[in-house]
Amino acid sequence: MTDLARRQLHAVRSAPHVRGARGRGERVRVENPKQNGASRVVLYGESGQVLGEYLPDGTPLQEYVWVDALPVAVLSKGGPYPIEPDHLGTPRRAISAEHDRAIWSWDLQGSAFGTQAANEDPDQDATPFTLNLRFPGQQFDPATGLHYNYFRDYEPATGRYVESDPIGLSGGFATYGYVSAQPMLLTDPLGLCADDCCSDVSWPKVEGGRLGGTVRCCKGKEVMCVNPNICDGLSADACQIKQRCIKRHEQFHLDT
Repeated sequence: MTDLARRQLHAVRSAPHVRGARGRGERVRVENPKQNGASRVVLYGESGQVLGEYLPDGTPLQEYVWVDALPVAVLSKGGPYPIEPDHLGTPRRAISAEHDRAIWSWDLQGSAFGTQAANEDPDQDATPFTLNLRFPGQQFDPATGLHYNYFRDYEPATGRYVESDPIGLSGGFATYGYVSAQPMLLTDPLGLCADDCCSDVSWPKVEGGRLGGTVRCCKGKEVMCVNPNICDGLSADACQIKQRCIKRHEQFHLDT
């Protein structure tokens, strides 16, 4: 079951889960009816990064430490535990500083699309450690096997989203595609479009307003970038129309 924005609210695979999402698309509550309604509350920072997971009474389960876009530590029972992220900011190991060994790992040398399961007991001490962060912007959902990715849900087995692009074909023909099938080069923290190639674009002011979009060469290919501030002061509907027009304009440049 999904809401009006097509975000998944109810999922059944290994167990039924009910999600609660607020207007910005963030999943703030996960409830498992099979466990007497046990639920987790998720807290986010201003930039959309997960800051922590808590019981409804505020008891922390895990809290995360970030340096810019990199997760560097997880605060949990017996912690803190340093995190080793890769070049994109994907956590690959959680380390026990006390014993100087990995207590959790998600192998970089596995599938590029993340199909491999995380190893929750690499030190084989019979004490599993859970860390649900995956590719930037993603959280592993054990109920479905999917990665919650803000506005959509990512399926590692297919390397695609299970929901179509919210703006349809205006975002390109591959409406279910994930980062143009380049998960080792690009990221999509919001589940909307790959942004790694556009994060450092300088958006100059132009006559009559501001530059809405551009095409640039990035990592051996031409990519479309849309000014993230183009919707300042606009309603959600007006923003969607403006983004669609900009993307169609820039797609014309890519096609010619």
